[in-house]
Amino acid sequence: MSIDIHNAPFDSPREILELLQSNGLTTKKRFGQNFLVNNDARRRIIEALRIQGGETVWEIGPGIGSLTATLAQQKIGLTVFEIDHGFVRVLQQMFSEGRRVTIVEGDFIKTWPAYRDFAGEPDLIVGNLPYSCSTAIFLSLIECGISAKRIVCTVQKEAAVRMTALPGNPEYSSFSALCGLTWRIERIGDLQAGSFFPRPRVRSTIIALEPRVQSHPVSPEVLLSGTRALFAGRRKTIRNNLKMAVAGDESIAAELYQEAEQSGFDLSSRPETLAPEEVADLAVILSKYMPPTDNGLR
Repeated sequence: MSIDIHNAPFDSPREILELLQSNGLTTKKRFGQNFLVNNDARRRIIEALRIQGGETVWEIGPGIGSLTATLAQQKIGLTVFEIDHGFVRVLQQMFSEGRRVTIVEGDFIKTWPAYRDFAGEPDLIVGNLPYSCSTAIFLSLIECGISAKRIVCTVQKEAAVRMTALPGNPEYSSFSALCGLTWRIERIGDLQAGSFFPRPRVRSTIIALEPRVQSHPVSPEVLLSGTRALFAGRRKTIRNNLKMAVAGDESIAAELYQEAEQSGFDLSSRPETLAPEEVADLAVILSKYMPPTDNGLR
């Protein structure tokens, strides 16, 4: 049975519940399923995406297809990534009648690199991102070098603050530096809890990201591992963090200090004083001395 997208219950919590119940579905907290029931917010998101026509667009976490329904009417190639098998079934019913929507089932972080290898880079990415994994989603895009020309999504307001924080701000972190190096980020506006169903306990922000042209190439591996090491101890000096990064080896640390200081770095300052470009420069230096490590970020 297909679902008529023109009469789909995208704005009514009561009708959304009826749709879920009729399909034997419930929202799952672990997937961060908060549907965007504010039509004006959906319009703002799609307008911010700046679709020209002919682009390839990826949507992350379409849920019951409230954004998808409008996107599917555009002259684009649309792929949606949905982790919940039940919602995949709803999407298949809704977009079964020849509409140009490709549905990829599974965790976006785990599925998108292989899908990109198969289908190529997207031009645009959009999504109402789950609060619990938005940071991990952005890190995966950085790590695998996504080259989309524009990304528009909703995130928890606190995440938007972290992503756009500047050096010296208490919210500035390794994540801030990585996002600032990778994208120019614009905060489009905040959304109240009532814009979603179920209502979250936090506020959300619409953000738009466009890729930066870096002054010199830095591999994602170097950038991720170097940034993690530089911010390993938020209250430690850069010198102390560099020493930890080389496992306390005094001779290696001495060479590292010398090169860093010759490049103009004040090793007695703290990492949160470093601008994103300085983080990248110091990560390149550090990569010459640091043993292989994982890419977890703080």
